[in-house]
Amino acid sequence: EEVTRFVSRLFAEADPSARNPRDVSALDLLAQGREAAERELTEQPGVLGRVLQVIGTSYAELGDLGSARELLERSLALQPDSAVVEAIADTWLTLADLHRKLADYEAANAALDSAQAAYEISDTDSRHWLADLLNSRANLSFAQQNFREAEALHREAFELREKTLGPQARETGVSANNVAARLIMQRDRA
Repeated sequence: EEVTRFVSRLFAEADPSARNPRDVSALDLLAQGREAAERELTEQPGVLGRVLQVIGTSYAELGDLGSARELLERSLALQPDSAVVEAIADTWLTLADLHRKLADYEAANAALDSAQAAYEISDTDSRHWLADLLNSRANLSFAQQNFREAEALHREAFELREKTLGPQARETGVSANNVAARLIMQRDRA
């Protein structure tokens, strides 16, 4: 709840009526949020860790991989063992994707292993996270040019999602698209 309040306040303080909205970018908001979090939440490392996780994930989505990696790694260091395990696992999954994009495959694989270990001790039903983990492992395999392994992992994720979510679920469609894309790429490379 404290994380939600902090992030909500951050956006409220960036009220576009107070200044020209064209002068405020998403990266500016994230930088302001990071500064405010570092300043205001030093006595609450768990909350600071969660806020940095949110900001780091946002940086990743905007393509600033260096800032994202720094904040996500710091968020993991700040969150206590009693933190929400699923959030920590999701952070590891995001870090794995960042490392893959930066071609640091060893770090990506280690982050995937950490994500899996965190998910395995969580209360979350494995069917809900296993497909995400399989897709991330498939993307890493593809980046390393292990095309058949990537296709097999994407296919496994698709089958799991189809079985657990049904054929009409958005996530199932994404997984089907991943399998098709890998098959087309294999065909084009042959």
